[in-house]
Amino acid sequence: LQESDTYLNFSTSSGTFPNLDWNRLTGLPRASMLLLGYSVEMYLKAGLAKAYFGCSEEMFTRDVKGKFGHRLVSIAHEIAFALKAQDEPNLDLLKEMVLVDARYPISVDEGATYTQSVNEQTSRIWSEEKFNSFLELANRIREHSSKIDQDSQDPANYGVWNIDDDGYLAFRCGGRLPPRITYRVSTVEKENGKDSLDDLKCLFASPEFTLLNRCWNRAWIYEDGETPNGRKKNI
Repeated sequence: LQESDTYLNFSTSSGTFPNLDWNRLTGLPRASMLLLGYSVEMYLKAGLAKAYFGCSEEMFTRDVKGKFGHRLVSIAHEIAFALKAQDEPNLDLLKEMVLVDARYPISVDEGATYTQSVNEQTSRIWSEEKFNSFLELANRIREHSSKIDQDSQDPANYGVWNIDDDGYLAFRCGGRLPPRITYRVSTVEKENGKDSLDDLKCLFASPEFTLLNRCWNRAWIYEDGETPNGRKKNI
């Protein structure tokens, strides 16, 4: 690519195309990647909303902003999306496009030219094969998120129970996600020194909670506390 003021001459094996608009050449790929990155993030967070069934609105808002943000790989793990070999670097590149590359003007490093910087950035997303790999990833994520709790072959089970006035336990299993327990210890339980996971489990020992207890030892367990984000506890 050879830059010349507002326009550039673009040569290929098929010939030369004079006066091709520079803004179109550099802007359209970046705009496509920005929209694609936003789409992937929204598909992932749609699945995340289903994973957080029954938790407090404060916890969900806190985690979406603080724990996950634009960390696409982390969200993919949280909704049990099966990552292929190239998916993680592709998600990281989409994250960078959303945060910086496709969002803000080119930053030219010392010793480099504007054209070199544009070419370096664009080369990572330019090929049709590369762009198609991003599209394929986006479609797989969309399909995965859309099937959460909508798959007749893997039905979901839910339950939300209050603990005193300000505590709760939310449980879900199936629906294409790992079993998950989210809880908040009530003030009464804290004052009585009964704030451990064992104490929590004792509250739900009756036969009506058979499924909950059957899944307990393999569930992802999170505490909805006053920490910046939910803490996953392995037991």
